Amino acid sequence: MLWRVVALVVLCLVHLLGHRLRAKDPRRQVHWLSVGSGVSVAYVFLMLLPELSADAAEVDVEGWFRVLYDHPHFVAMLGLLLFYGLDRLIRLDERRLSPNRASVSFALDIGSFMLYNAIVGHLIVEHTTDFALFWYAVAMSLHFLVVDRGLRESYGADFQALGRWLLVGALALGFATSFVFEHLLNDLTPLLTAFLGGGVILNTLNDELPESRESHFGMFCTGALVYAGVVVLV
Repeated sequence: MLWRVVALVVLCLVHLLGHRLRAKDPRRQVHWLSVGSGVSVAYVFLMLLPELSADAAEVDVEGWFRVLYDHPHFVAMLGLLLFYGLDRLIRLDERRLSPNRASVSFALDIGSFMLYNAIVGHLIVEHTTDFALFWYAVAMSLHFLVVDRGLRESYGADFQALGRWLLVGALALGFATSFVFEHLLNDLTPLLTAFLGGGVILNTLNDELPESRESHFGMFCTGALVYAGVVVLV
């Protein structure tokens, strides 16, 4: 239990203090963020998705709902599509300069990441070994640095004053809810894991691919391959 609480605190601190982790050279900042993106993607493919089929097979569910457990990668695709759809909706809304619409974009973006963070907080509890929990915390911490960079660029003072605190609250709520609704959420964990995996892939690539946002392909690959090597060999 102690290490789960430590992981939660670390992830919360990333949201609250991550903006202070700035390299003196802006190029190095870009490099480290690309490393974080690479680690996030490697985690999804090497640790998160491979566990889905085994975990889903253990859940005793019958009827049409069983289809989702038999095809958890379909749920991962739904997660990717949902976050992609929300991102497109937000980008379209931002092109209209009305202050009211700007506040709607902020609410949609932060709201979607609150759902995201609640799932992350829940999955902290679901990791049964210190090894798996450690690599989960490392991957999500680096992923949060990348996500926060995008949100900070989009919303500036609004994210600093309110958005990051809402994300921290969602993390804590997801963590606490895992104990209150333990049996229900245990059955849903494979689906929530799959959904998160799709969201991580989309949000990571969404930060890396746009030409308007600086990134570094070599460091992205380095982060992914080094993380993969450590996980496979350790």
